[in-house]
Amino acid sequence: YATTRSGYNPGGRNSRFAPGFEFYAPETVTDYEIGTKIGWNSGDLRGLVSFDIFRDNYNNAQRSVTQPVNGTPTVFLANVAKARIQGFDFDANVNYGWFNLGAFVTLSDGKYREYPYGGNFPQYPVATFPDLTFFNLAGISKWVWGIRPTINFGKMGGDIPDISLSGNIYHRGTFYSSEPNTDIAAQRTIPANTQLDLRLDWRNIADTNFSAAFAVTNVTNFNGKVGGNELRATNGINIDVYAPPRQ
Repeated sequence: YATTRSGYNPGGRNSRFAPGFEFYAPETVTDYEIGTKIGWNSGDLRGLVSFDIFRDNYNNAQRSVTQPVNGTPTVFLANVAKARIQGFDFDANVNYGWFNLGAFVTLSDGKYREYPYGGNFPQYPVATFPDLTFFNLAGISKWVWGIRPTINFGKMGGDIPDISLSGNIYHRGTFYSSEPNTDIAAQRTIPANTQLDLRLDWRNIADTNFSAAFAVTNVTNFNGKVGGNELRATNGINIDVYAPPRQ
């Protein structure tokens, strides 16, 4: 298949702004995608595979800009950039009686195509940095993948109850929580992390039509950073978001 889509974030008016930035226009995106989906079977083995490549073109990208207004650092939205995100998605699922295995992997490559510099980042002198296309797009991990195994004991035969054990292994690669995020501002890097969730289901317990489940999230109790936001330019605070504990 091949498809194209478009969308937008609406424009608006800033309540506080520098001269010339009272209003900001809609941010638009056009998406192009080519892909395929294939189902197959061989005896008791069944599978489904999907693959696509994509490209998203962003125009009039809305970004938070910090500039002094009457001597006070002020944050407002402005249309300052053009960007593109491109990559591929691969998803596969294989089932063999009592065992099911799913997996996916996504590659995303984000890049600014235009980002003229208006002097809104004091740590980057305009004379040295005439444009900001070297910035990394915030929130974009190059690699994201997951594995989803499920064992259904009830399908093994005999008088085994309808009990299943499933897991979800999720990995997100390194990304940047905000911009700017290079050179002297590289502390905004969020390291790659992998987390594991488990779930045990017992359906129709003793033919009572009652079911129960027991789930554990973040089995390894990973407690590293998973996000954040940089607000030092306005209130001197840097926000780091950490993974929830095992539950």
